[in-house]
Amino acid sequence: MPDLRAKLSLLVPGDIVRGHDSGGAILICLVEAVGPDRIETRRVTTQGHVTFDVETGEEVGNPESRLDTLEPLSVDMHNVLLGLDRKMRLGTLPLSEAEKEALQFVADFYSAHPVEAFRIVGT
Repeated sequence: MPDLRAKLSLLVPGDIVRGHDSGGAILICLVEAVGPDRIETRRVTTQGHVTFDVETGEEVGNPESRLDTLEPLSVDMHNVLLGLDRKMRLGTLPLSEAEKEALQFVADFYSAHPVEAFRIVGT
């Protein structure tokens, strides 16, 4: 899958990507670091750390959890999610209307822009 690796290797810290875990939960992740074999991310909503393999897009140690889209967001939407990430990291609640709308937007937006190599059979 050299094309997939090429796409994954273009990620840089600060990018926001989406994946899903083995239970089907959506993972909206902020890229923290990209190395030669791993992509280190932090989930925006829970602040949990998730490490993905740069060759496959699968979570290290959990191949059922994987990235499913790398589509860049608009600058405005990206900034709202960065603010949400900061808010969650600092434990500041409740969510603003803009943050709630951003989470709904990205669910729909990312679903409409899967990376072909990540497309799940049956979707």
